[in-house]
Amino acid sequence: MAHPFIPPVPNRRTMRLFTLLNETFILKGIPLLGRIPGFRPWSRAIKIHFTEADRARLRALVGPGKSVHFGPQHPATFQDWMIDKFITDRVAPECAHWASGDMVHGLGGFVRRMCLQNNIIAQGSDEPEKARAFAVAHAAAGKGVLLHPEGRVGWHNNFIGELLPGAVDMAMETYTHEEVADAYVAPILWKIIFRKDITPKLMREYRYAAKKLGHATAEAGNPAEGIFAIYTQLLHTHEIYWRGHGTISGSMQVRKTELQDILYTYIGQDLSLSLAGGGWRVLNRIKKWLRQNKDHSEHERAEAAVSALYVVLELNDHFFSRPYMTQEEAAEHLKRIRSSYCKGTMYDSINRFVPRFTAPCEIFIKVPEPFRVPETGDPEEISAQLRVAMQKELDDLITEVHQKRSTVVWSNPFHYR
Repeated sequence: MAHPFIPPVPNRRTMRLFTLLNETFILKGIPLLGRIPGFRPWSRAIKIHFTEADRARLRALVGPGKSVHFGPQHPATFQDWMIDKFITDRVAPECAHWASGDMVHGLGGFVRRMCLQNNIIAQGSDEPEKARAFAVAHAAAGKGVLLHPEGRVGWHNNFIGELLPGAVDMAMETYTHEEVADAYVAPILWKIIFRKDITPKLMREYRYAAKKLGHATAEAGNPAEGIFAIYTQLLHTHEIYWRGHGTISGSMQVRKTELQDILYTYIGQDLSLSLAGGGWRVLNRIKKWLRQNKDHSEHERAEAAVSALYVVLELNDHFFSRPYMTQEEAAEHLKRIRSSYCKGTMYDSINRFVPRFTAPCEIFIKVPEPFRVPETGDPEEISAQLRVAMQKELDDLITEVHQKRSTVVWSNPFHYR
């Protein structure tokens, strides 16, 4: 829902209070009591590894004559913003954060005031040029702006999704301010790892999700098998709608690609919508079409296309690439499934809007070399280059973490079937 742009009015007392609440009750827990059941932090993040060298690298980008857009990866809802806050409190305390307009404006006046006093810029206003101008000016003042280049939450900690060009584009725009000599996008990566084997907990999560969806659970021997079974049923339901009841064969990756082709043909020909950019951009165009064409004869079928495309896009090619699945990846799959398809109870609402990690975990933060943005160029191409660099650094971080901490793995059915 659109809303007018209201500029943030940062309040130091409110920001300090939120920092205290975030680190005491969300991230770290009450001192001396944080590991005792009942006193543990909501996020279940037992330890956060954020080295002084990485902090110094980010601090060096803040100050007069510099412009920085912090670009953390976006693998989770809620916890990601709390970790972002944890980071910027230590390197750029006056940093402004972009956040969902629904969160800022949709939860009442008190939440709106708290967000604005915490220097949060609401996305999706009906005055986007004003919001953008505020963010650019704030970055040009040397205070820093944080936004997630991936845009949406993908629930995939090991994979960097497509980067939207907004961070690079706004960084380039800061050069129009005379005081800016260098503009940067500073990638920030993090990797979670659970402290112990959580297979029983993941199986409970799987059974809950399968029951909510009306799927059988007896055949799943481990969480990876259960997750594959859920997506198999979801995909098959949409295949029947779009392909009929004939024989459907091939691996899941082949089948989801074939269904995607059918959907794109319908979207491009029957709805006359552009397929440029593919993926989530196409989905957003259909959703906009639905809002503008509520009485159209194709409205019901277009809604079915949205539901099917959600499943297709969630089945990212990365999920099929490796022969094994870690328990951390299984937990992310289940969080995604529950967030997308399990609704109707308070338990589901909490999981959707203020989820927490499935079990106590450690978080390892890494700050790659900041990316100096040129004054001219194509933001789309530059963002694509940045994404490749971020994925390489993330792969290195995952290797480092797994050398320090062990995890539980299963055969990945997405890879073999």
